[in-house]
Amino acid sequence: MLDPAKGDCIVKEVDRLKIILADSSVAPQDKVEPLKFLVHFIGDAHQPLHTVLDAKGGLGITVSFFTDPYRKQTGPTNLHVVWDTGLIRAKYWDWGAYVDYLETKWLPAQNIAAIQSGTLIAWIADTHKLANEIVEANVKDGDSLVEDYFERASPALDDQLGKAGLRLAGILDTVFAEK
Repeated sequence: MLDPAKGDCIVKEVDRLKIILADSSVAPQDKVEPLKFLVHFIGDAHQPLHTVLDAKGGLGITVSFFTDPYRKQTGPTNLHVVWDTGLIRAKYWDWGAYVDYLETKWLPAQNIAAIQSGTLIAWIADTHKLANEIVEANVKDGDSLVEDYFERASPALDDQLGKAGLRLAGILDTVFAEK
């Protein structure tokens, strides 16, 4: 896990996890936890509110957002939760249906090589820029984030989740490549 003496940040930890996963002397069962953390950290690097400290990454911004799959009812939550799960559930209540959507509608229009290029630092910088432009733009404590916000945020959500999946796949292809 994170070791401040080696650099206490997600970038350094992802580098350490990739080394463990690529090491053929590490038993497969000892790679399960590092793999789970790698998946988690790549996902976190693409969740915009994980890249900002403002209002505790959105945890400190109380908003109202959809609570049902048909977007007819709203309830209190915070901006961070809206981006962690709320937008996904409002778009597709069934997570598998959302994956199907990304594979059939989003993915065909993408340049996979371009998305997988770059560094984790660059990916996080892009996510941070998105946080400042879209996620936090004009969202204030007490706001009701309904259809307008959902419609504006959905393309960014698709991009971030799709990019995270493609980039994770690229990392895993490299880590587990035949030596």
